[in-house]
Order: sequence, then C-alpha cells, then structure tokens
Amino acid sequence: MEEMKRLAQRLERIQIQGIPTTVWQTECLAKVDDPSWSAGSRDLKAFEFQRLRILGPLSYDDPTIPGFFAEQCRACTGKFVFCAKTATATILTGKPIGKRYEAISYVWGDPKSLFIYCKCGMKKTIPVSTSDRFSSLLALAATAGAFFDGVWLDALSIDQDSDADKKHLIGTMGDIYKNAGSVLVLLPSADKFLYDCLMDLKTGVKNQDCMGLSDFERSTWDKFSKSQLAIINQFVSGLENFRRNLDHSVYFGRAWTFQEWALAREVHITCEGIDSQVDKIQLIPHVKSGVIRATVRLAMHRLRLGAYGVQFKIREVNLPAWIDEIKALFPQEDIFCSSGEIDWEERRMDIQFPQTGISSALGLRLLGKHFSSVSQSIKYSH
Repeated sequence: MEEMKRLAQRLERIQIQGIPTTVWQTECLAKVDDPSWSAGSRDLKAFEFQRLRILGPLSYDDPTIPGFFAEQCRACTGKFVFCAKTATATILTGKPIGKRYEAISYVWGDPKSLFIYCKCGMKKTIPVSTSDRFSSLLALAATAGAFFDGVWLDALSIDQDSDADKKHLIGTMGDIYKNAGSVLVLLPSADKFLYDCLMDLKTGVKNQDCMGLSDFERSTWDKFSKSQLAIINQFVSGLENFRRNLDHSVYFGRAWTFQEWALAREVHITCEGIDSQVDKIQLIPHVKSGVIRATVRLAMHRLRLGAYGVQFKIREVNLPAWIDEIKALFPQEDIFCSSGEIDWEERRMDIQFPQTGISSALGLRLLGKHFSSVSQSIKYSH
C-alpha cells in the first residue's frame, strides 16, 4: 500500500514538474554535437621541446648538468614559459587562484636534478627523472588551449627551494586538481597496455556517439543493426578489460596519482614512448566524461526498455551496481551522487518503475542540486 502511494506521488510530481533533468544530460549529451568533443587522438610534438635542451655545460666556468631554456620564469614574470617552434608551454606558479588552468598528473619515478635556464639569467633546479620526460610534460602542457591561462605542473609550480611553499601547496593540491578545468595525464611507458585499453574505450565512445539513433534511450532492440550491436558489446568488453588491467598499472597503483585522477572533472591521457620512433606522442581527449556518457546512456536504455532494449553482458538487475563500479573507476562528483546523498527508497522505486525516473537508480545528480561547481564544470568544458 505504501509503495503504491509513493508511486502515485511520483506520477503526480512528473505531471507537474516533468522528469528531472540530470547534470549528466546537460554535461555529457549536450557535447555530442561539439566536433572537438568527439575528436580523435591528437599528436603532441615532444621532439620540439627536446630542442630546448642544453646537452652540456654552457661554458668552462659553468660545468652544471644539462637543462632546458625558458623564455620566462618565476623570478622575472611569476610563471614559466617555454617556446618551441610551433608550440608554447605556460606553467603557472603558486596556487592558481582566479586562473583558468589545467593540471598535469604523472608518476615522478626517481627524480634527478634538472636545470632551467631563463633569458633573465636565472638558473633553477627542478626534480624530474629524465630530460625526455620533461620534454613530454612540456608537450602535454602545450596542448592547453587559448581558453586557459596555463598549466599547473607540481615540479615547477611549487618552488622546490622553499619549504614554506612546498608545505602550503602540497596541502592544497586536492583543491588544485579538483578545480582544474581538466587534468592532463602522462602515463609511464610501463602502462602502455592501459593506454591501449583507454584508446579502445575512446573509440567505442566515438562509435556509439555516431550511431545516428534519434533517441538512443528509447530505441528498441530491433532498431539496432549488427554493426551497432558489435559497437556496444565492444565498449562493454573494453570496460571489463580496463578494470582487469588496473591491478598491473604503475599510475593507478599509486595513491597520489589516483587521487589526482579521481578529483579531475575531465581527463585527457597520453603515454610516454608512444610512436617514439617518429618523434610524437598522442593525446586521447575527454576520456572520463566520454566513458561516463556511454556507460550511463546504455544503462538508461536497458533500465527503461528492459527486455525490449538492446541486450549486452550486464543484466537489468545488475545495472545500478555496474554504474557504481564505473563511478569508482571514473569518479566525477559533479555528475554522480555520493552514497550518502542517495535516497535509497527512491532508488528502489526507480529500479521497479524506471518509466517515472531513474536518476536515483543510477546515482545521478539532478541539475543544480548541492554543487555550485556544476556551472563551473560546464563552463570549463567549452
């Protein structure tokens, strides 16, 4: 009796207010029509920044270890600027308050001293494991578009000679990565297998976006061609493959880097050593939101249509748990509610009566609920 009363209240609410819009619908689906959102991987010109390297002492009077030339530095302009032939990397310093920026996440490895030589005469030591890695980091930083003021890179953004600066900024790094427009991830070469998994997932997302269905969520199984079914099953298998390989990952095996991944609103990914023989590395854009978009869209489709929906490996009864697993692998607090925010009775009703709403079943945040950062997230992504 109580259940029927709750269902009647839900139906009355929908008649008056309509089915509530979720952040996911505005954040992810609205971008399918944006050409830059569905673009494929992009080449990064790390070899151009390698040309900024100083391979030996500048003079007999200065027998220091090799380093890199900078056009600007912390001492003269409050930021580091490295200019290659066709690309410029701008590294912000300190806490980027009032700045539009991206942040870089990478595994430090065994850091060694590397010198930065600025035109102003300053010479600075930074902890980076190899000059090749620093070239890759600069190439990654150079992908930040004109919308951003620069990139936050801990090895340079934190003054490594100041204990006070290190203590202050290390304590606020959670906020720095959380508030970044996106996070640029450089996987170590040992994680090449994981980069390949993510490349397959991104291809699956792009193919799903291009399926051309007028309303994916409400199209019955007979509207899908064999090739479209193959695209869906390939994506689901790709997610399983990614999850299985995480245990062997260097990047995801470190709490510090996983925290940076988890806090990111959006993630763009590359890997050291990709196509190194032709002097280029590739960036896979919009990995986190792309995977979330494709996964939630499939789950919505199956929950609403049940046996009439397209069939893939996950049963209807297991869909909420599947989304919870994706939430753990690709956290995004602007889109997903935490377990403490979910109305579990409402979630049960969603699963039983998905035609009247499924936001609680999938733990999706309603538009404008709780987090003021939603509007910021949408703004940063354009």
